[in-house]
Amino acid sequence: MASKGAARVRKKEIVKVIHGALLRTNIKAQMASAAPPLGPQLGQRGLNVANFCKEFNKETGHFKQGVPLPTRITVKPDRTYDLEICTPTTTWLLKQAAGIGRGKASKGEATSG
Repeated sequence: MASKGAARVRKKEIVKVIHGALLRTNIKAQMASAAPPLGPQLGQRGLNVANFCKEFNKETGHFKQGVPLPTRITVKPDRTYDLEICTPTTTWLLKQAAGIGRGKASKGEATSG
């Protein structure tokens, strides 16, 4: 009887997730690491995370450390990639120029009038 019950059990179907070829993310200059969230995103697409981090950190050497950079990573079928590093966002640059840590001014700051 036990053998008949075991024969009826079906294996769960494994659903394979297919990721797109383009990955858009913000990575801080000279601070790419294999830690989440970047490492798992690259690993799921079959990229060598350590080599990517090393190349990204070398390419962003001329930026101040910690500047958030919009990045586009195009993954090719042979597990190679094209890396496009854009300039920092305008909002980040304006906040730095104004000396604001967040987008909204606090009550203690000077107001117009």
